[in-house]
Amino acid sequence: EWQRAMRTDTFDDTSIAQIMSSFRSATECDTNWYKAWHAWALINFEVVQHYSLKGAERHDGAIIQYIVPAVHSFFRSIALAPQQSLQDTLRLLTLWFKHGNLKEVEAALLEGFNTVSIDTWLQVIPQIIARIHAPVQSVRRLIHELLTSVGKEHPQALVYPLTVAS
Repeated sequence: EWQRAMRTDTFDDTSIAQIMSSFRSATECDTNWYKAWHAWALINFEVVQHYSLKGAERHDGAIIQYIVPAVHSFFRSIALAPQQSLQDTLRLLTLWFKHGNLKEVEAALLEGFNTVSIDTWLQVIPQIIARIHAPVQSVRRLIHELLTSVGKEHPQALVYPLTVAS
């Protein structure tokens, strides 16, 4: 974290590699440590945002190599500490809705949905429903599948948001 703190406003390829190596090592040292997975997810997310602001295309290898680890890590972080998951869930939704058209991201999302409690999604149902008509078919399909799963467990949680959305 101190390496990240020293570079508060700028990333470059060298600093990204050094910072990423440290955070990755933390997840390998303790695979059940929430803070390590949260930090790993967050740094990947920040690097994706950095490359997006620099104008990197979504299919550019420079950005793809950080999106999938961010998705996997957010799911792991959410699974390890569901009571602290709102910000991670919102960031995960950001990656999903922005990069969900990529096959690698779609596969990571499908895998991740099975690793977290269905209750995780209750707190972000309005945000998910807001994207129910997403222009990307794969994103729309995953939204429908997730809402179907939530509806099977918590049908009452969908009644009001869907009524308002219609």
